[in-house]
Amino acid sequence: MTLNERRDREKQQRRKAILEQARRLFLQKGYAAVSQDELATACELAKGTLYLYFPGKAALLGALCREAHQEMSADFRRVATSDGPPGKRLNGVGLAFVDWFRRHRETMPLLEYSGREDVRAALPDALRQELETDEFEPIRIMSGLIAECREAGYLKKQVEPMELACLLAGSSMGLVRMAMSCGELLPGSPGDFIRKGWALVLDGLVEGGLEAEHLLSPEMDH
Repeated sequence: MTLNERRDREKQQRRKAILEQARRLFLQKGYAAVSQDELATACELAKGTLYLYFPGKAALLGALCREAHQEMSADFRRVATSDGPPGKRLNGVGLAFVDWFRRHRETMPLLEYSGREDVRAALPDALRQELETDEFEPIRIMSGLIAECREAGYLKKQVEPMELACLLAGSSMGLVRMAMSCGELLPGSPGDFIRKGWALVLDGLVEGGLEAEHLLSPEMDH
């Protein structure tokens, strides 16, 4: 390993350690209550050194949120590019969202806080644009699957994939929150709950008499 490679590795390891400490403090005390001095102390770094990695508290929050959104996109992309009919893969994206939410449930307050105007304004321009791109990527992946469903004749031709993807994405958060908080009251699994919720959204948009819930069925093979 060359000296430059070793330095790059050490820099990435320190960056990861800084983010881990920031996540811990943000979740423990709340983003607004954590100071830059406290972050530097927790990371055992001088404030100037911390600034070299992240120019402010908002940049740390933005980087944490980017990681979470990139993980969601990777999960969605893996399902979207797998084998099987598009309706089955669209259902798989819903299940992937349930799994992602389980892993990031405690981080959700940070993701929501990152949408505040004052936080976005405090982000460096490049980071703000990257975060917005990462936030939109899962919807873009869903839109592609919806377009496949439409082209395969499962959805009506007038369906606008991006509009429907935004609607499904927006409804998913509320459905998953309810599924996680009221899971013992549900007749089925959270994944079944998501599929039924999506079926209600899709009702009337399916083509040829096909039922929306059948379109999303994991057992669908045609």
